[in-house]
Amino acid sequence: MSSTTAIRTPTVIVPPGYRAAADLAQVKQGRATLQRGDAGDSVRELQELLIRLGHLAPQQPSGRPANDGIFGDATKKAVARFQRAKGLNDDGVVGKNTAQALPTGDKTKAGKDHYELGVGTPTGKKSPEQVNIPDYRTPGGTLVHAVSNNYEPRTTAQKVVPRDKKLLAYLEKQETGMGKLTDPGKAATELEDWGQRHPKVLKKLGISDLRHLSPRQAIALSQEVGTDLVEWAKAGTLGQDRAIDQQGLDQTLASRRQGDAEKGACRNFAEVTHSTFQILKGMQDPATDRLKNTYAVDNSGGGHRTTAFVTLEPDGKAMATVVDAAWNNHDTMAEGGKGATDYTFHRAHNDKNTSVRYGYFLRNMSTAIGDTEQQKFLDSFDTGIFRGAGAGDGKLSPVEISQNGGISALNQALERLPVWSRGSMLETLQPESLVELNALRAQLGQAPISFTSGENNLQYHSGQTKAVADRDRIFAERYRFVGITPNQKKAVVPR
Repeated sequence: MSSTTAIRTPTVIVPPGYRAAADLAQVKQGRATLQRGDAGDSVRELQELLIRLGHLAPQQPSGRPANDGIFGDATKKAVARFQRAKGLNDDGVVGKNTAQALPTGDKTKAGKDHYELGVGTPTGKKSPEQVNIPDYRTPGGTLVHAVSNNYEPRTTAQKVVPRDKKLLAYLEKQETGMGKLTDPGKAATELEDWGQRHPKVLKKLGISDLRHLSPRQAIALSQEVGTDLVEWAKAGTLGQDRAIDQQGLDQTLASRRQGDAEKGACRNFAEVTHSTFQILKGMQDPATDRLKNTYAVDNSGGGHRTTAFVTLEPDGKAMATVVDAAWNNHDTMAEGGKGATDYTFHRAHNDKNTSVRYGYFLRNMSTAIGDTEQQKFLDSFDTGIFRGAGAGDGKLSPVEISQNGGISALNQALERLPVWSRGSMLETLQPESLVELNALRAQLGQAPISFTSGENNLQYHSGQTKAVADRDRIFAERYRFVGITPNQKKAVVPR
């Protein structure tokens, strides 16, 4: 017979020879420590946090679970790894500073979308790359929540004005180069023709009339059009002078109707997707318009370009999802595939807990509307006393850094920032400060950090792809006057 009583994890029994561990709250207040030889529920809580952060293997070599509540050698080494990652003294003892650096709460529970592998994608494709994404509240108080491409936002005929007016202004001003060159009337006619030539796509998306679309349908259709109109240009042939960069959506649609797809790069896939949505939005019947509060957002970052879509729901929440037409080339229905993969929750190569595309969405949005955490970072170091610069100039000089705690304090402040915002703050440093920062990180056993690529900054690909390597060589050459040598074996070199 089954029971409805919740199953609780039993309290850790302190073995002989071990001390009863202090509560983590006491440690955070500086009234106690956790160290080797302690045992108890707080040690188990510590171990579970270290496992989630990737510093402690879930299972010990003996086969016992690592979260046994007993502070042994494995836990001490894991604590030391966490301390090094945070720029703290790596003695393996959890004191006030270490405890305060630990995350609070379970990031896979309330307030987050959690997708098992293959769930949350339009086709149910399995991917080992999906991660959880925490909610983000803008400085003006609007909650931004990540959703799958399959999500159907709640819509209203009335214009939704979010609590954060800067967010609304950011969404409304989005425009692409292709959008500026597009003739709306001609593009609408060409989209109608495209739909007539792809009846199977419309049928699978449940579309019978382009003037009566739901946000989900419009987003999916925009990506289908984007992948159909553009083909990847051969490596080494990309440039700003490509024909597709000089024409509107109406011209690109007409060209596709007459023959092959245009050759282009990720920016072209993204611009076609963005522009298609804008035209579809303008085509909606005013009496039944469900796209009024959905916006296409240019999502550039890390040498790649995608498209984010944000819907403002009646309660004021912003529901955001990301599509990558370039990476979905040949996978969409228009190209003979089974359907697009949802890349909203696709993790970064260098951070298994961060979605690279959504991370850049947050970085771009927060920078545009004013991010409080980044401002706190700047306020801590940007005193404007170097070479007569005015306070708040947005740049951090070596003198400013040294007079506000030095490189060690700067490193700790960077580590406290979300991964997606570190790149923006690194761009405020002068080259010599970046060299000194990475020299310190090498001493602490931390990965080097730069705003181009490398650990702690969002990456799409594993390894050093040619594009990343070329970009890094440019920055290495730029920093050469302060002693940087392009040698990947040296930890002080930004990679």
